[in-house]
Amino acid sequence: MFRYLNGTKSLGIKFEGKHEGIVCYPDASLGLSDSEGKSTTGYAIQLFGDLICWRTKRQTQVALSSTEAEFVAMSMACKKLANIREKSRHILKVNAVPLLLEDNRAAIKLAKTEESQVLRHLVNLYYHFVRSEVKSKNVTIEWINSQDQLGDFFLQKLLAVHSSVNSET
Repeated sequence: MFRYLNGTKSLGIKFEGKHEGIVCYPDASLGLSDSEGKSTTGYAIQLFGDLICWRTKRQTQVALSSTEAEFVAMSMACKKLANIREKSRHILKVNAVPLLLEDNRAAIKLAKTEESQVLRHLVNLYYHFVRSEVKSKNVTIEWINSQDQLGDFFLQKLLAVHSSVNSET
């Protein structure tokens, strides 16, 4: 990576800062095409409208539903957002509450309430970090249409790479 950065330092990266706050697009792909049935998580994070962080990762456990896979993705994103939120407070002196834009209504309900007995038992307690972040008002979650889900772009790229590697072996 450092060789790449050194070789392209004349190109630069321009951050426009045209929007306000921190916005995150978490997404998950239910592991239907994975040989072990494991889902894939992806997220993209924007600061002031500029992309500053993205990640895709295969989940460690098998999700039993798309809701569970999406909730795990939101939890992973919330952990990264906690770090970004603190850095933006200390370095940029910005006290922004990150916004998660999620395309799974059941996962949003699971994060915001404890009323759903069925959903509550789907997800390992380890991933309820997202619920505590919502309850503490450290993050806000809103629904977004799947076509507008930026995290899906990174997820699809990872899945394409993963399937081409599997087809070669």
